[in-house]
Amino acid sequence: MIYELGPVGRNFSGGIEAHIMNLAENLAHMGHTILFLTGAIPGAKKTYCKNRIKFKRVDWLGLVSTAWNPYKLTVRRQFFFFLAALKESLRIRREKFDVVHGHIYMSGLLAYLFGKITKIPSINTIHGSYYDVWDFIEKNSFKSKFFRIMEKILSSFLARHCSYQIHTDTAFAKKVKRWTGNHKKIKTILNGVNITRFSPNIEPMEKLKGGSPVIMTVRRLVPKNGVRFLLEAVPFILKTNDVKIVIIGDGPEREQLVKLSSELKISKNVIFVGGIPNYRVPSYLSAADVVVVPSIVEASSISVLEAMAMAQPIIAANIPGITDVTSNGLTSYLVSSGSPNEIAKAVLFLLDNPSYGKKLGKTARNVVEKQHSWTNIAKEIAVLYKSAILEQKSQNSEYL
Repeated sequence: MIYELGPVGRNFSGGIEAHIMNLAENLAHMGHTILFLTGAIPGAKKTYCKNRIKFKRVDWLGLVSTAWNPYKLTVRRQFFFFLAALKESLRIRREKFDVVHGHIYMSGLLAYLFGKITKIPSINTIHGSYYDVWDFIEKNSFKSKFFRIMEKILSSFLARHCSYQIHTDTAFAKKVKRWTGNHKKIKTILNGVNITRFSPNIEPMEKLKGGSPVIMTVRRLVPKNGVRFLLEAVPFILKTNDVKIVIIGDGPEREQLVKLSSELKISKNVIFVGGIPNYRVPSYLSAADVVVVPSIVEASSISVLEAMAMAQPIIAANIPGITDVTSNGLTSYLVSSGSPNEIAKAVLFLLDNPSYGKKLGKTARNVVEKQHSWTNIAKEIAVLYKSAILEQKSQNSEYL
């Protein structure tokens, strides 16, 4: 496994980290052995083992660790991680590996190169895309255009040259299929959730129990996650209901969101918890009356899946990725993306109709148990690994 951001012990907060760790843990439980090549973190051990997973942190002149920030993706960190991981890959190339799996673009390129050098299959997972919303996320038009071009080039290159490319949403998978004309190598495997860790039986966070209803969102604080739309909905909600808005997560947008809360005169109703490890999220979610996911772009949303697994009433943006895992009126209440007014109406409706919210939550829990447990998803990916290994052995035999 290759990805620049890895956990510190049990601590990880990003959706991609959650995906990789759940995949690795379930593969290990199935009897596989995993080496997880990841970026250095200040003060963390360079190598350590957990069950059948070995973590190896790499650095380049200390530049990877100094750029470490789980809430902000930076080109600088990815570039130096690429150099450090490439160097380490060349060092360990003679060790016996059956498959190499890189996540996102730089790690996907590393996986491809390592596979070429060692003649083993390479898998690349694309965890969603900003392709359609770069103009919203990046105000600099030159950078926005550059990122769009690079996404198209890199996703297409990796789809053509890796053994398989996995997508965690259907919308971007369709785009890459159209760009490459290669349907066989591109597979869509949606995200999953740990249905034991995220369960309706989890005790709620004590300090959030009682008092006003709790409206919660668990999001990295970046523009694409749309937390500002939830805050802009609060004045409408407060006209009839006193609520607590609990925001779990951190990121470059936090200062702006705190300022926005002040400007909207809702600061006393908003709690910025900050970033917390994923294993602590369930007790917070358990204390929520409504969970809101107001994104403008998502893969198959892990935040939605985690709330579904907790059987919580969910309000989410009606966008691709989110609609891959949830259905309006069946497992969630979907609203137009970027609409504070619709979010407010949905919150008020669910607060006034708690039995409806419980019905949504119960159905949602049943859906994740059947379709999105990590046990089943890991098995599906393991089957893909085996298929890639057999195809690679066949190619190697033909070459010899």
